[in-house]
Amino acid sequence: MALDEVLAGIDPTLVALALDAPPTTAVAMAEALAAALQRHGHDPAALTVDFGLGAAEAGMALALRRSGFAGPALRADGRRVHEGGATEA
Repeated sequence: MALDEVLAGIDPTLVALALDAPPTTAVAMAEALAAALQRHGHDPAALTVDFGLGAAEAGMALALRRSGFAGPALRADGRRVHEGGATEA
């Protein structure tokens, strides 16, 4: 898996990680990153990970919080609405 290869070469406690996945894959990508970090033995509480989850993925954000990831838990902005075709009107 590509995530395992990337994580093998870095100390994620020294960087802030951020996912910017589209809504259709946000939960799957968050699950994959969380699992890869834990497989490599990293303490979730020692990491700064923005999983890029919006309000629609609040359940996943809560599950990540319960497994020890500190957050930020949710991203509250209008990018997903805008990217979905919404306008100012």
